[in-house]
Amino acid sequence: MKKILKNVLFMSVPMIIVLALVEVIVRLLNIPALQDEPYFFGFSGCPEYFQEVNSETKEDVYRTNLQKNIEKTSFNITKSDNTFRVFTLGGSCTYGEPYGPDGAFSHWLKARLSTMYPEMNFEMINCGRQGFGSIRVRNIFDEIVNYDPDLIVVYFGNNEIRDNHFHHSEINIEIRPLFKTIKRVLDNSYIFRMIFHLVIKNHTTSYGAEAIKNIINNGSFNNNVFSSRIEYLNSRRKILDKKHGGLWVPHLDSLSLSEFDKLDKNVADLVRVNVWHEKIKNVFKMNIRHIGQKCKTKNVPIIFLTLVRNFYYNRDAIILFEKFSDANNVLREVCTEEKIPLIETLPALLKSYQGNIGFNSFVDSGHPTLLTNQIIAKEITNKLFKLKLIPDIDSLKYKALANKIASQEKIDRENFLLNSQYYSLIGWQELICMNASTDRKATQTEIISLANKALELDPGNEKAYLLLGALYTYLKDYENVKIVWEKIKLQYNNFSVK
Repeated sequence: MKKILKNVLFMSVPMIIVLALVEVIVRLLNIPALQDEPYFFGFSGCPEYFQEVNSETKEDVYRTNLQKNIEKTSFNITKSDNTFRVFTLGGSCTYGEPYGPDGAFSHWLKARLSTMYPEMNFEMINCGRQGFGSIRVRNIFDEIVNYDPDLIVVYFGNNEIRDNHFHHSEINIEIRPLFKTIKRVLDNSYIFRMIFHLVIKNHTTSYGAEAIKNIINNGSFNNNVFSSRIEYLNSRRKILDKKHGGLWVPHLDSLSLSEFDKLDKNVADLVRVNVWHEKIKNVFKMNIRHIGQKCKTKNVPIIFLTLVRNFYYNRDAIILFEKFSDANNVLREVCTEEKIPLIETLPALLKSYQGNIGFNSFVDSGHPTLLTNQIIAKEITNKLFKLKLIPDIDSLKYKALANKIASQEKIDRENFLLNSQYYSLIGWQELICMNASTDRKATQTEIISLANKALELDPGNEKAYLLLGALYTYLKDYENVKIVWEKIKLQYNNFSVK
């Protein structure tokens, strides 16, 4: 045994020396490509979300890390006396999908508050990231809480199952103190990060990209390649369409009645495909509690929002969602225990939309329309009044301002929809509204037109490929199915890591 240990040690020492020398060389050469760890991976070992830079105006600012392929945002390090600095954290709903940050609730919150308090400077720093679950949101929070915020708003919970699916091993490291400590030490090594980067280079992080990967790995083309390979992506869509007479139901005929009943049971609340098991709940609880307690320690006001979904105008789905939404139940439990302010989003939307929530409120299964984001901004403003974080306004003056804001918001919505190209909208496995002001569903021709336009603007939009491929399959237009197949193969490396 001693001899074996001696031999292992003898072989390890030269390897350690070589790695140490390479580490020194890489650091001396300062090779950016080897330091650029994607923000989707490594959690606690990620480079900072914001970097301190000296801007052209000679003022020191924090700017989003340009290596991360994220929205360029900056704000002054030194905050003026009349500045109210707000950070919004969460996933794609916080980011503003599909419109971008200029359509997000943070944008409308800034416009609303600036109208009400013109003498103040409201900074809204949108840190929402598409696909981020609470564990990655928490790591951004741990950074931005040190940037002198006056308020933090958190809207997350939609991506917990997704993160558990794609980042199972990383979450296991993050929730185990010893493993997390070891990884943090290793994260300081350029060599470790280079190897890690190479290992995860083709790691998919979205269901759409995973479906594309499955399509490519199928190896050969056949007429049912899209419908057979993205079957699991459409389970909720099929159930909703079969129950509510939807327009587009790819490959539905292949489901037997027993298979359909099994799927229906798995999404009994019409809004979930998977069930939150205990690990997912515990990770979500841990992250909410961590964020809330740290805000208390630093005396930073924070507000959480409950989730709400597209109920496809089905009132029964609303009742089931309120009863079975694991994310919201966890949010309520932890926020009650920790005495953290929580906004119940659904009652506000039900009131504004007169009890009907569908494509008038959401562009797909869960991303808010512009009007819904404006309603959320209004609810946050009301909460700020209750928490006394903004000055009171005389009731008559407030009524006049509210009318002015409502009129301006309507104009801004219409202008946004006329002047913007938010083509990521068509990428979802849903029937879409053509715009946020109508509940009309798009025709097949309109979907195809928008999807082709999206691919013209963004050849790496994997969801548009899936939508086109599945729709052409449904229409039995196999010539175009073949064309989409060939385009996917050409573009595979562009979107396989999204």
